[in-house]
This record gives sequence, C-alpha cells and structure tokens, in this order.
Amino acid sequence: MADNRLRELLQQGVAAARSGNVATARRLLEEVIQLDENNEQAWIWLATVVKTRAERRICLQKVLQINPNNATARQALARLGPTTGTSATSSAARPGAASRAPDRPTTGFTPAVASNNQTVIARRFIYIVALIAVVGVVAIIVNNMLGSQEPELSVAEQATNAAAARITPSPVLSATPEPTITPPYIVVTRSNTEVLPPTFTPTFTPTATETPEPSATPLGIDQYRLLVVSRPEGQTETGLYRIRGDGVDIEALATDIRDVSLSFDGSQMIFVREVEYGNGNVADEVFLSPVDDVNSARQLTNLRTVNASQPVLSPNGQQLAFVADVDGDLDLLLLDLASDNVTALTENDYADRDPSWSRDGRFIVFASDQDSPGFSDIYMVAFNLSGEGDAPFTVERLTDDGGNSFSPSFSYDTTQIVYLNDEGGDADIVIMTLEGTQTRVLTPGETSEDRAPVWSPNGDFVVFISNRIDDRFQVYSVDVATRAVTRITDNNRQAQQVMFSP
Repeated sequence: MADNRLRELLQQGVAAARSGNVATARRLLEEVIQLDENNEQAWIWLATVVKTRAERRICLQKVLQINPNNATARQALARLGPTTGTSATSSAARPGAASRAPDRPTTGFTPAVASNNQTVIARRFIYIVALIAVVGVVAIIVNNMLGSQEPELSVAEQATNAAAARITPSPVLSATPEPTITPPYIVVTRSNTEVLPPTFTPTFTPTATETPEPSATPLGIDQYRLLVVSRPEGQTETGLYRIRGDGVDIEALATDIRDVSLSFDGSQMIFVREVEYGNGNVADEVFLSPVDDVNSARQLTNLRTVNASQPVLSPNGQQLAFVADVDGDLDLLLLDLASDNVTALTENDYADRDPSWSRDGRFIVFASDQDSPGFSDIYMVAFNLSGEGDAPFTVERLTDDGGNSFSPSFSYDTTQIVYLNDEGGDADIVIMTLEGTQTRVLTPGETSEDRAPVWSPNGDFVVFISNRIDDRFQVYSVDVATRAVTRITDNNRQAQQVMFSP
C-alpha cells in the first residue's frame, strides 16, 4: 500500500508540474520526498517548480548524488552556472527575510539560499537529510502505535465518499435528459465500457514516413497566432497571452487561469481556476468564457471536494471531458453541459490524464498507466456513434513504448497523433498514425525537457514548450518534414501551454 501511495503521489505531482499547477506540484513532490528521500524522479521534477535558482541547484545536486549518470540533471546544473557570492540584496542578507520563511512549505526539503561558502550549503543539506531520517523514524513509530485504528475522515473526504456511494450504472450518452440541480459534490455514472487489448506490439524505433507534398501556398509558422499560458520566473500565478507565430506582438488576455483549451471554432476557451467555497473548502473548477472576455466566464463544474483539471470541449460544444480524482486516482470524466450529468470514461485504480478530442468527435486520446503501473502509454476512446451494440464507447491501447508516453494531441485531420515519450531520460516529441503505427521521433537526442506539443492547422509544424537552450521553458516549433527546430519566444516567463489562436 505504501508503494502504491508513493507512486500515486509522484504521478499526480508530475502531472501537476506538466499542467503548470506549480503550487500543487511542489506540495505533492515534497510529500514524495518525505516518504522516499532518494526518489530521483521527485527531486528532478521538484527542480522545475521551485521558485529560485538556489533551490533548483540543491534539487539537481541531490539528483546527481542519487544518480551521478543523470545527464538531464547534469546539463540543467551546468546551465545554472557556478554559484555566486552573497550580495547585499540576497535573501540571506535582506532584513525581513527570516520573517517570510514560514510562508514556504515545511517539508523534509528545505531550499538552500545563495552563499559564497559551498561548505555551509553542504553542511546544511546534510542536516536536512538527517532531519528527514528522524521524521521518517518518528512516522514509523507513530504508525505502529496506531496499529489498525481507522483515522477520522475530513469533511471533504466524507463528502467524496458519499459521492462515490451514489454512483449508478447504465449511462446514455446520446440522450439529453432534463436539466437537474448540480449537487455540492460529484455524482458519477459508471459506464458499460469494453476495454480492448493492444492489437500489436509496436517498437519505438523511428521509421521512415513519406513527406507530404506542400500545398500551393504553404503557411510558415509566423503566419499564425498563438495563445501561450505562462508565469513569471519565481511566481505561481499564470497568465494567458496572444502572440504572433514569430513571437512578437504580445497581448495579455487573462490572469490566474491554467489548463486552457479552445473550443473547436476558436471563439471560446475552457480553463481551470481555483474557487473558494468557505470554511477552508477550496477546489479547482472548470470555466467557459469568450477568448477575449474572461470576466464573463461561467462555471461549468461544481465538484467542491475534488479538483478538476485538463478540460477539453467536444467539437459540437455539448460535452466536456476533464480529469478529476473522485475515487483515489485520476479518472477521465465526461460532463453533459445540458443536463450536468457526469459519466466516467475510465474507472480503474490508475492515473488517466491528458485528454485530447479529435475534430470529428469520434475519438479522445489520453495517457494512462492502467496496463503498466508506473509507466504511462497512449490510449484512445472510440465513441459508438452508430448506436450498434451495447457499449457507448470502447477504450483501446495504442502504444507499448519504453518509458512514459503522455500528452497526446490529434492533428487537425485526425490522421496523426503527436505525443511525448521519455524513454531516453527526457521527454521527446513523437508522432504516429491514428492506429498507433509508424512512430517517428521529431526531437531525438536532446537532453532537454519537451512539453505540451500541438499540431499546426496545416500539419506542417508541431509547436511545443521546451528548456532546450537555457533554463527557461519557452515556445518552439519543429518542422514535421525536416525536424528543424525554431525558437519562437525569448522572455523572462516560464511557458506552460501553447495552442493555435483563431
């Protein structure tokens, strides 16, 4: 059970980091480190969400202490450069710095501050490791003393359990029932879903594919407009910006939103924002608004006791797919906007996330570790639009790669899927056909972290987020035919998402 808990915390922390939820990611990853101080993946992901370069350095040094052969950590540490001496404006010397220290999460990981004495930093780090060990021993003793006593559930946990108890069978996706009042917790209808096994065992070796003939007037990436979700360095609040494909003409559209996606006609956007319900009850909920008027947003979900994330709207705008932890793990849920009914597209004990809807409405691709715990692959929901048979949809596994495959996205013509795979130690961009065959790596041989790939409307480019040039996550594009990579943005913000704007 402890191993399962550790795995779930790590998966949720990584998912939060990838989606830009920095505060949640840091909390979850630090909890992993409390349970396993030598968890290499937790330390390296924590390095991507801490606030200062000094904190990032201590995380990367810990990674190399655990695994001296981790090339990603070594390169990231090199990009940070040598440590600098303490200046008059450093946090250690500023008046009032000590009074702000309690605002940081109090876990076994305590970020280091800049110092001109490396020995002091090392000694402090040893003290931290010793403190972690003491805390672990105390936790074990307390756990043994408590034995099998059942802990008292919080109000939120009781509400979530009550929601799970109200689960009812037999969904009807095609019918539109009369609208009902949404209760203050989520009621999920379980579905009669047929899960199909893999129909092949693909290899991850890139294979040659035909290069499509260019159109008569091909568009360069600079001819498009992009929407970018990013945050200032060292801060957690994100903002939405519109830019040209060459990175100029930046226009601020909204603040304090994340997990943004667009309706298929480009007129509206769906996003996640924190909602306070009183008595300390806070939840991440999904909102819908015009792209240029976030102030008129209306709330679509009313979960209250669990967090929603990664929402995507159906092509006809009538349904919303999103991710939520209803029963102890991340599941893919479907909300009918007319009736407020919620159907579970996945129901297992593993993490299902990163949904992407095809433009023809037939498919949703997502990432899950349901067949290989701890390592995610790409799966596809195929909706039964013909009405034949009992199952409203089927779920099929598309990949069987080494490492983790995640963050899938359909091409505009629904013939190809782009996704990320970290078999080589870092996340690289891969494309494959709709059937899961003919995989091809677009960004091979890099030790940087690529994130959030999306297709251009004409299919000639994939736009993505990466830290391949320096320590900042910026927007890049890769030419699908030539694999040439072009940097689009160069600013002091950390990019988290990118999408094509109408």
